[in-house]
Amino acid sequence: MEINNIHDKLVKEILTNKENAIDFLNETLPLEMSEGLDFNTLKFANTSYITPELKETFSDIVMDCTLKNGTNLQISILLEHKSYKSPHASFQILGYQSNGYLQQLAVEKAPRLIIPLLFYHGKEKWQFRPVEDFFTEYPQYLQSFVPRFDIIFKNANEMKDDIQGLSNSILAAMLITQLYNDDIPHMLNQIYEVIKFMPSSELRNSFKPIFVFIIEIASKKGGIDIYLDQNINLKKIYMSLTEEYDAKVEARGEARGEARGEARGEARGEANGEARGEANGELKGILKNQKIVVCNMFKNGMKVQLIANIAQISIKQVIDILKSEGLWVGDSK
Repeated sequence: MEINNIHDKLVKEILTNKENAIDFLNETLPLEMSEGLDFNTLKFANTSYITPELKETFSDIVMDCTLKNGTNLQISILLEHKSYKSPHASFQILGYQSNGYLQQLAVEKAPRLIIPLLFYHGKEKWQFRPVEDFFTEYPQYLQSFVPRFDIIFKNANEMKDDIQGLSNSILAAMLITQLYNDDIPHMLNQIYEVIKFMPSSELRNSFKPIFVFIIEIASKKGGIDIYLDQNINLKKIYMSLTEEYDAKVEARGEARGEARGEARGEARGEANGEARGEANGELKGILKNQKIVVCNMFKNGMKVQLIANIAQISIKQVIDILKSEGLWVGDSK
């Protein structure tokens, strides 16, 4: 499912890593449940139980897992898109589970239990209300008709005090981005505290989506350089990572000749989102491939103004490149 909210894109990218998912579940599931699961069996299900009606509200990560007694079940992490309190979320999840069981029964002899985990990262306090809370005025002899089921509700705001103690730094950084993205300097300070002792190899492999998110958020508020200049320590880490990557790409490109631009375009992520982050830190060293990079960013949906800022060229130069490649039509973009 396509996710339009950049916050949920980040969370989903991080939690679809098995190690991160297991650590997240260990932090959020009740102790008895986490101890009863055999996490060695956990795998991501190639499915979604989101109905068309729920698509604007939720996205999901469905995982298959086995209890230590051998019983199979599914855990579904539901990401709430709009980051505001949804007063009827329990009814929406009731429909979500029903749809999940019907999908299971269409291909399996018996349904497997679906454990819903709702992850909320909005700013407002939210006292989640289960379905039965809406029917308390009905007499006891009618209460058996009221649907009752548990939902694990996890509010990111309630995890603030635990962030620095998390053993998984990528999860800690993910929570920081969700909680403090409206205060970029504070967010960067908190992230630096999480990553300052990590080796560059781990940072390079694990923190790419975090830096992509930071740059995209900062691009709407003046650009990443403004904020990195306020946090020199984090800027050193950021620059060392991008310079190290540039050096490797340059060496590889020397051997590949004309294919250098193509390789860099792939390395910087022609996939949606990566071009936004990688290009900002790396474009300075690849002027010879400027045309390829500009076109790739444009194809990935970046605005002309942002492309110009990242490439450090004028808007007119960007448009001229796009025109030369047949990508610019009128003034509509």
